[in-house]
Amino acid sequence: MSKKEEKKVEENKDDTKELEKELQKETKVYEDLEKTQKENEKLKKELKEQEEMLKNTQLQYVSLKNEFDSFSNRVKKNEEKQKDEIFEKIILKIIPVIELFVSSYEHLPKEFEGHKWTE
Repeated sequence: MSKKEEKKVEENKDDTKELEKELQKETKVYEDLEKTQKENEKLKKELKEQEEMLKNTQLQYVSLKNEFDSFSNRVKKNEEKQKDEIFEKIILKIIPVIELFVSSYEHLPKEFEGHKWTE
């Protein structure tokens, strides 16, 4: 082999080494890209799961809030009803006493009509 041929063979070897290095770099970049894409898909899936959990949690919150509001309204209505019932019971107990006062006032003797207690 001549020196020119040896030189060309050497240059070809160098070119081949450079091409191999470039190929390795591209392969590494491709592997990194695949890894990143897989991680991206995984993160998208996690995001979707988190969004579903958020929706469910929001629905649970709204449902619980509605239940609490309903309970609070029932308690208020119950309190008002009990107050009315207590007032009614007291009035029903007082009415006979008032009727007795009215009856006694109607049958009051004439000499007591001008007295300050009878007023």
